[in-house]
Amino acid sequence: MSTQCTNNYQCIFVRLFILPDYRLQVYNHLKLQWHEHFQQSTADRNPLVYGLATVYSSSLLVLLGSASIVLIMLLGDGFACSCLLLLAAMFLYLELDASLKNAEYEVSDQLHTSWWSVIVWQLISTHGFYTTGHQTTFPTINWEAAFTGYHGDYASNVVPAVLLVLNTYASQVLFSLATPLLLIWPFSQGRFLAWLGFPSKHKMKESDVAAQKRGEFIIQDYSEEFIFALSQLYMKATTVQAVKLLASMAAAGLHRRHLMVWKVFAPKFIFEGVGFVVGSIVLLIACAYVVRVHTSLNKWVKNLSNNEIG
Repeated sequence: MSTQCTNNYQCIFVRLFILPDYRLQVYNHLKLQWHEHFQQSTADRNPLVYGLATVYSSSLLVLLGSASIVLIMLLGDGFACSCLLLLAAMFLYLELDASLKNAEYEVSDQLHTSWWSVIVWQLISTHGFYTTGHQTTFPTINWEAAFTGYHGDYASNVVPAVLLVLNTYASQVLFSLATPLLLIWPFSQGRFLAWLGFPSKHKMKESDVAAQKRGEFIIQDYSEEFIFALSQLYMKATTVQAVKLLASMAAAGLHRRHLMVWKVFAPKFIFEGVGFVVGSIVLLIACAYVVRVHTSLNKWVKNLSNNEIG
């Protein structure tokens, strides 16, 4: 009985799940490779490290995923889909920005985030504030979020306040945590849209194959430039948030004698002020987290180099 496969994936499926003899061959081959590996002496083995190509983005994504679970629980099942759509929009924008930035040939040129990227990032974050069911008015505050996971009275008002702020500014928290990805994502990602046929110069860069295989680990060769670019990104994101706050303050001052000043303009200014503080703090935590990963990786590389020399 002859088996015809239309593609490589179908052939693999047929061999692994339909032909038992092929599964036995694969098992014997893996077993042989396993024994040969452990029969070698320790000095002859080359150290193998997996995950260095995505060492920065993977750690940030773990942090972002953990925060997303908490925020989805606070938002409730009614807005869980909105939070997931925000994460999908975040991924698509990162891929779009990375595919355009990958047109640069020099790594030092990629260690730069344009103002337009930060502005669009902040606009998506502001849009997420409304898509998660919030408005800049006090009656629309979800006070039930302060009692999520707890029953009875609180010994302190700190925990309910933190839960309420996380619920209200869930979008700002997510996008502030993921802001360093604007700088890191192009080194290892940005291939999804190119794979779909998106017009990008990424597929034409044949001379940078070795650098692309290193992924984010190549940042170690540009340590000072990376720290400077991360500081620039923090200042740009904070500046955009401050401009939003300034615009709300100017609108509230300009309409101070307006009939709806205490119902529309003043609450908008208050919400923007609290959002600026929350976004700045979370962004500072995210940048400090990336710096911590960078310094730990740099120390590990130096220790590995010293051991090889010794």
